[in-house]
Amino acid sequence: MLLDIARQVGLSVDAAREVLEKRTFKEAVDADWKLSGQYGITGVPTFVAGRHGVVGAQPYEALRATGCKAPRRRETPKHRLRASRPTSHWFRA
Repeated sequence: MLLDIARQVGLSVDAAREVLEKRTFKEAVDADWKLSGQYGITGVPTFVAGRHGVVGAQPYEALRATGCKAPRRRETPKHRLRASRPTSHWFRA
């Protein structure tokens, strides 16, 4: 299935097969999973905007509402733009 998708979007099937077989990006993927777990993300897909998020396939309206809850960068004090320490309750649905 993944190789079919690679072909459909114009990627080299051979290169895609090699990446999958050799697990070329294993360390990066494992690091992402670890960070996701620290943030309390337990499902895919998870959509996040600011400190708000929704898990699972969502209608456009739910994604838009989540985005509207997030502060605009220009309204956020500079000291708050840095990543905060992960917690298991990092967003409010």
